[in-house]
Amino acid sequence: MSSKQNLVNIYHPNDVTTINSQSECDPSDVGLTSTQVETIWNAIVKCYQSRLHPAITVCIRRHGKIFLNRAIGHTHGNGPNDTSHAEKIRATPDSLFNLYSSSKAIAAMMIHHLDEKGLIHLDEPICHYLPEFSQGPKRFITVRHVLTHHAGIPKVPTNALDLDNLHTPGAIRKIMADAPMQWAAGRKMGYHAITGGFMMGELVEAITGMSIREYLQKNFLDPLNFDTFNFGISKDRVSEVAPNVYTGYPFPQWSENLVTKVLGVTYKEAVEISNDPRFLTGILPAANVIGTAEETSRFYEMLLRGGELNGVRVLKPETIRRATSEQTHATFDRMLGLPMRYSLGFMLGRSRLSLYQGDTPKAFGHLGLINVVGYADPERDISVGILNNGKPGLSTKMVSFWMALRTIANTIPKM
Repeated sequence: MSSKQNLVNIYHPNDVTTINSQSECDPSDVGLTSTQVETIWNAIVKCYQSRLHPAITVCIRRHGKIFLNRAIGHTHGNGPNDTSHAEKIRATPDSLFNLYSSSKAIAAMMIHHLDEKGLIHLDEPICHYLPEFSQGPKRFITVRHVLTHHAGIPKVPTNALDLDNLHTPGAIRKIMADAPMQWAAGRKMGYHAITGGFMMGELVEAITGMSIREYLQKNFLDPLNFDTFNFGISKDRVSEVAPNVYTGYPFPQWSENLVTKVLGVTYKEAVEISNDPRFLTGILPAANVIGTAEETSRFYEMLLRGGELNGVRVLKPETIRRATSEQTHATFDRMLGLPMRYSLGFMLGRSRLSLYQGDTPKAFGHLGLINVVGYADPERDISVGILNNGKPGLSTKMVSFWMALRTIANTIPKM
């Protein structure tokens, strides 16, 4: 089946059945009108009608209350390669999706939690915690370099994405210790799409004796009553995760080269790998948090509230201020080929040409494989999670996703 056929046959966009959550508050409780809420939802529906996403789910909080928590489409059975006889499962607000690179922001907060407890120091070389990095120029890589994409190891080693290595103790640490550096630590900035997460995961395990999955569960998810939203998922729940589907046109060679440079695999391979049970049950700190849009919004709501949610404190306010403070101002990213504004683990917004669209200079969050996003915008007092399982790659229809983000920014006024 050609990519063009994929776009045509993926599903029936006229079926716009919406599954609402009963958790939605009255819009007036958060200073909005029903018309404003529906304007935002209609932008999500238009994104769905672009025929690039079999399923989309969104959750937005304002002033700590959920005013939008809905899903549209199907998580299973309506992908481009599914037959007409395949069982179709409607997406709901409880549907599970992969956050892809949005996972890195969660991994970064585990490092900040260790820093808050005095167990790690951001300007110490990582070899103080990982002796395997003591040789050659790697000994100069600091924790701060890892968080700000300055570590100098942005390219993914070819064997790092051998999924069996995710289940082999010590394999990833050795691979990363042996990985060649592209430039001296701190000299240049380049998005560490996969390698940065690996290093964060190894740091957590070396310092605490727990995997980053166990650490997140103990210190954040259990206290805040999350059901999922961890790195990978148990084997018995793999079937619940919405399969990701490639819905775009073929990449031109120059674009495919860029994707392979950043991810270590082609775009289509990245989509296929993310559906492998070894990927879904392993620990990939840069790319495999599995959860719902509501949980994504809830995590950012906790950050927006200074580390406390529903009376439970998991972080100090000063830790979050440090984590979200600007480190690079529209600096040229050598891997993405774009000017990027990073904090210590987050992608930051801007007044113009913002990742989160509109005038969002205070927004912080992270994008995941083009069209998955979690973020908070303090000026609007919102926390947002938008998840989906359509991976279109190149398509002019992708503008509908960015227009949905722009609609959120333009519809919800600043405080």
